[in-house]
This record gives sequence, C-alpha cells and structure tokens, in this order.
Amino acid sequence: MLIFYQNQLKLYVMELATLEDLEMMEERIMSEIRRLLSVPQPENTTKSWVKKKAALEMMSCSPNKLVDFAIHGMIKRNKNMGNWYYSTKSINDFLENHKN
Repeated sequence: MLIFYQNQLKLYVMELATLEDLEMMEERIMSEIRRLLSVPQPENTTKSWVKKKAALEMMSCSPNKLVDFAIHGMIKRNKNMGNWYYSTKSINDFLENHKN
C-alpha cells in the first residue's frame, strides 16, 4: 500500500506493510529455517584435540604416564585456559608405532 504526502513542494512516499506481507515474510523465514535444519550434519567428525580424560581413555594408561609421554615428546599437548588438550593425531600415531 502506498501513501503519498505532499508537504511544501516535497512529495513523500511511505510504504506500509500489510498483514499479507508479514505472513509472506514469515513463511519465507520458516521455510529457510526448515531447510537449514534438514541439512544432514556429518556424524564421523573427529576432534583434533581432546581433554585429558578422553586422552586417558584412548591411551588406556594412568594420568602420570600420560603426562610422562607428553613431557618426553611422545605425544603433543597444549594448555588452553587452564586445561590440557592432547592431539588425537599424535596419540593415534603413538599407539600405531607402539603396538605389541
């Protein structure tokens, strides 16, 4: 709906949104949300860095042994905001190289 206003030699055009316009916009937004939610997410994404607890489960060792491996450079670790994170790649490489 267009409304025209004339004020001191200037012509103003104001466009108002109708209820029908709002309903069409709502439908477009909802269909976009549905489309985004229906996109399948990859399930087998692996983390490149894991916390100490997960690293202990992967290595099946004691906490002291895990720290010992990291200190001696056998696995990589990184401290971020007070938490130690261990590289899953270095853990997997270590386990592959030290199979019995």
